[in-house]
Amino acid sequence: MKNKSLLFLFSLVLIFFACSNDECYRKYFPNKFWAYGDSLEPKFNVPNTEQAYSIKLKLDITEDYQYQNIYLLFRVIQPDGKVQSSLTNFVLLDNISGKWFGSKKWFSKEYHYEKTLSKGIKFPAEGEYKIRVIQYMRDDSLRGISGVGVCVVRE
Repeated sequence: MKNKSLLFLFSLVLIFFACSNDECYRKYFPNKFWAYGDSLEPKFNVPNTEQAYSIKLKLDITEDYQYQNIYLLFRVIQPDGKVQSSLTNFVLLDNISGKWFGSKKWFSKEYHYEKTLSKGIKFPAEGEYKIRVIQYMRDDSLRGISGVGVCVVRE
């Protein structure tokens, strides 16, 4: 009986992960410094121009981060090389109370943020795309950033 329960649970986990519509890409900074030149640049395939997508940002920050926000530059590079750029101000804490907006990770000084950047995007051509995520602050290296990620989600 125990083996059947274990097999059933394993099957559910497999089905859950096999049916996921997310393509998530992460970059971790073990020393908790994000340098300007150290961008995240995942590649993903768009097989159908009729499919709508959402793009989500994930960010892990420690309490050592010195600012209340972070500016991020996003560049989408199309298969033909055309580039679309957008600058986003990502607010991390309340400037009056000083309280962090993200969800705190258990027993750590780290906060996790997730933000939907765009919904309902239809890419103009089939093929391989890249999304480049660049920290766009005045400091070349940002202390207190432990990871950044981007998810491309089929709707």
